[in-house]
Amino acid sequence: MPTITISKRVMNIIVAVVAVFTLAGAIWGFDERYISAAELKQSNKQIHLRMDEAEYRGLTESYYRTKDLIRTNPNSSDLKEQLEQIRTERIKVKENIDKAIRSTNGD
Repeated sequence: MPTITISKRVMNIIVAVVAVFTLAGAIWGFDERYISAAELKQSNKQIHLRMDEAEYRGLTESYYRTKDLIRTNPNSSDLKEQLEQIRTERIKVKENIDKAIRSTNGD
């Protein structure tokens, strides 16, 4: 069986190239583990948008339930006051949603 002899210099070059690629791969892998500041900011915006949308759906449901209660009890000032509070909160949440969507589209 013939033996292949590699000079020390060629062996050192091969080891150095492998070490450089290993180091580059390790740095790349380590860097990819973490989220960038821009990605974190975008992710937070998306989370807050989803929370606002869920709140808006809940407020809309409460709004229509309260309207139905007012139909069955039209003389209740408490229900009318509650309906106005819900309407005001819905408007605020809708404005937050619209602002978040506009800022997302503007980026």
